[in-house]
Amino acid sequence: MGLARLMPAVTVYAYDIVEAARLACAELAGKNGVADRVVVRETFTPTGFEEFADRRCLVMMDVEGRRMTCCGPTCPRPWPR
Repeated sequence: MGLARLMPAVTVYAYDIVEAARLACAELAGKNGVADRVVVRETFTPTGFEEFADRRCLVMMDVEGRRMTCCGPTCPRPWPR
């Protein structure tokens, strides 16, 4: 929520496979007054980058050791290498 509060023009996309974490994230966004700019989703896959291909974005991830699954050398990339 810190990023959403710090940057009012930014939409934050949050992904978590754990339902309780998604619910907590949505609740926290509401309490911080940024629920209209925080999109909470369940699963992010490598093809998920395509949604953001036409805009500037910052990707921060904590994927518990599965980084190569999301952005390894065989991952399809919608941006120039």
